[in-house]
Amino acid sequence: MPRLRACSALVVTALGCAACSDHSSPLTRTGASGQALTYAGVDGQKQVLSLPARGEAAAQHASAGAPITLNLRVTPGVEIVSFELTANNSSDKRHELRFADGQEVDFVVRDARGRDVWMWSDGRLFTQPMRTHLLEQHESRDYEATWQETLPRGTFTAIARFRSENHPATTQVSFTLP
Repeated sequence: MPRLRACSALVVTALGCAACSDHSSPLTRTGASGQALTYAGVDGQKQVLSLPARGEAAAQHASAGAPITLNLRVTPGVEIVSFELTANNSSDKRHELRFADGQEVDFVVRDARGRDVWMWSDGRLFTQPMRTHLLEQHESRDYEATWQETLPRGTFTAIARFRSENHPATTQVSFTLP
């Protein structure tokens, strides 16, 4: 998969809780790729953000007391952008996840003005029956998507939504296409 060249330092911005719309836990940190940093969120809960490899962007989000944590990794390339989302049961008990239909996640890309420029679910059909999945303690589910069109230039925000009815979660990360 083609990747962009990146400088040795990386700036990662973890945005506030998109589900809460408060964006009150901003963090900007510069560091070499491959590092991790720990910070206290607005709720005082310890959060860990992994700095991705060069050319990638990543964010992790956990709401206070929420059993499901999300880790979103975005890999921009010359002709394709890859999205990898991991939904992790971070609790010590198993959880039944309920979904209204066959769509468990969605990925949205917004431009610097906040306009949607791509949505993974656009034009897709999903099964209609309600679905459930058991997620054991500390077990994860992985999801992947690709944006493969004529890619515009600029800074974008990737938003990943975990669409469980009883444990919904959202995370986002910024990335740049030259």
